Amino acid sequence: MVGMWSLFREIDQTKTTWAIKARAIRVYREPAHDCFPESLEVVFHDEEGSKMHAHIPDQFINKFIGIFKEGCVFAVKNFMVEENYMFFKTSTSAYRLCFFNKSATFEIRGVPFPIRTFSLVSFATLQAQDNIDEKCGIGALKIDFYKCLLKLNMTAWDPLISFFYPDLIGQVVHDKDPKTILKNDRPRKLMEMVLGDPDGNVIACTLWGPMVEMLLTHKLTTSDPIVMLLQCCKVRKYQGQIHVSNMFNTTKVILNGSEEEFVEFKSRMAERSNKGLRFSITTDNSNDVDIATGQQDLITIEALTKLQEDGKHWVYGEIVAIDSHKDWSYVSCIGCNRKVSPNGDSFWCVSCSSNDAVLRFKVNVRVVDGTTHASFLLWDREVSCLLGKSAASLKEQISRRNFGPHYFPSEINSLIDIKALFKVQFKRESRSFKGNQTFSVIKMNTDPKVLALYSSRINAVEEEDEFTRLAKEFSGPESMAGSSQLSVSSPLLTKEKRYALDVDTQKLKCNLFGEFEASTSTKKLRGVKKE
Repeated sequence: MVGMWSLFREIDQTKTTWAIKARAIRVYREPAHDCFPESLEVVFHDEEGSKMHAHIPDQFINKFIGIFKEGCVFAVKNFMVEENYMFFKTSTSAYRLCFFNKSATFEIRGVPFPIRTFSLVSFATLQAQDNIDEKCGIGALKIDFYKCLLKLNMTAWDPLISFFYPDLIGQVVHDKDPKTILKNDRPRKLMEMVLGDPDGNVIACTLWGPMVEMLLTHKLTTSDPIVMLLQCCKVRKYQGQIHVSNMFNTTKVILNGSEEEFVEFKSRMAERSNKGLRFSITTDNSNDVDIATGQQDLITIEALTKLQEDGKHWVYGEIVAIDSHKDWSYVSCIGCNRKVSPNGDSFWCVSCSSNDAVLRFKVNVRVVDGTTHASFLLWDREVSCLLGKSAASLKEQISRRNFGPHYFPSEINSLIDIKALFKVQFKRESRSFKGNQTFSVIKMNTDPKVLALYSSRINAVEEEDEFTRLAKEFSGPESMAGSSQLSVSSPLLTKEKRYALDVDTQKLKCNLFGEFEASTSTKKLRGVKKE
């Protein structure tokens, strides 16, 4: 009995009486479209973990519908073997199976069989691929096959093209609000996000159709970071960057699953979080392509504070303090992102007429650039990515530690020392008469490669070096022995330390601390970096 089963690597086109024992790992129905009739599609793996695609034509769907179930092992006999000419491949095999009227199958139970459900590809491996075409390599099925071969510089179909349908797992480090667009004259709902891995790599991801509602619903039921696994995802290259998305029928999306792949991934992400590592984020879009080329115009914070006309500007700066006097989160509508009002035991969005709400970040930070400092307001997209967790999950952690409702989480202090390019919005109507104006951050880029492009244009003053020079000048080299213990990057020096300076440096002290004292007279700033 054992000898009758063939492995996928042994199968060829010489006969139609092959018999296989394999596990079904993906089962989906492909609706009729263009010139293609409806079909039932099944992806199997054998005992060696090799994958092979099976195609069940429309005339045989009724015979096999409901039989194949994902995760179950089946015996299959009598099928045709044909070249795997599918434009979107689910396996690297050169062949696929095609069922016909004499094909037969039954489920095998109680027999040990390996589980190789997912063939995960790392972010780094995917980003290193150079055979992903800008357009046709991931185009629709109706794209001319031979034109695509020509553009891909291939004379025959390469099995490596299956890289366009890998399995991928990542944590949602930030996302945008869902939106609806017209595609092929039909409304399509989509949601853009960024996935991160334990090695600090990020990949842009777009969910389409029902998967958007699936993710939004899941966000309402959990405060944990969302880990997403896309089985058979679509990969494309856009403006030189790798993007992944779901195909409407082929791709299976699993959120915070219990499979061992999730357990291992979450464990590695927890190690990364414990080390205080952050993801480099880029929340700008194609309208600001100059920012990634080093050609974007920047203004200083000093110039920003003197603006008289409304506008949006890019600023380079470093976060040096957190305003812990203000709330760090707010409850917003899950659909339109607007703040919602309490409605009994729930919330109500006047704009959407909905009571679906979610907790989002809203953090005030102090940013300096060497000319002056200003208060910047960071929103949920940026903060959740930088912290690697959602506002809801952080709130739940606080409640587990039995802190009060007004406790300001120390985790937010990890934003201190972050250097970034900020795109801020200036509005004259938001200028405050009671204190310094707060500038809303609408985009942010912390990519070291992008920041390096602006290094020659950043006229930042290194305050620590200046302080060291002054300490040597006024106090002598003897006092420098313990200078490493001073936290000169933090503005929260005690009065005792400030007044310990020599009386002859009174004017210097006013220059160093006067402006900060004035700016914090009505605000409480948290500037102590968590070690």
